Amino acid sequence: MNTFLIGKKSINKNKSKGFTLIELLVVIAIIGLLSSIVLVSLNSVRAKARDARRKSDLRQISLALELYYDANSHYPVGSGSGDGVPGNEWRTFIQGGCNNSVFNALTSSGFMPTVPEDPSAPTYRYFYEADGDQGYWLGSHLGNTSDPNYTTFNFTGCTPFTAHYVIER
Repeated sequence: MNTFLIGKKSINKNKSKGFTLIELLVVIAIIGLLSSIVLVSLNSVRAKARDARRKSDLRQISLALELYYDANSHYPVGSGSGDGVPGNEWRTFIQGGCNNSVFNALTSSGFMPTVPEDPSAPTYRYFYEADGDQGYWLGSHLGNTSDPNYTTFNFTGCTPFTAHYVIER
């Protein structure tokens, strides 16, 4: 044992200079708490980014629909009334779902090289409904319920769908 006596005090040279178990556990708990806070805020940012992409995609589709209308004097036909309800032939998912008639109308005519798909597809899809020649609705899911454009719009047709962001013309 290496003990030195200095005055009335003794100094033990073998005393460890490491951390105690409690100090290590406190540091680990703090790191865990901070990382969980970061992950929660990161998920919120991801949801907002997906919503921004959805809004941008619907604006692009809307522009392509206007170009289609200028060339054909009507908007593309939707699902072909797959549910047997008169008037529902104008309602469809743009990609997937009932069929791809709106997708094909926009891409084959050259108005869009490809129609964008919802970032969370196939869970969510973009929805299209037209009333014939005069107008249409484009709908999308939004993950951020505090978005200022968040609304609830129920589409019917081959597959019922609730949209939270809608572009109407």
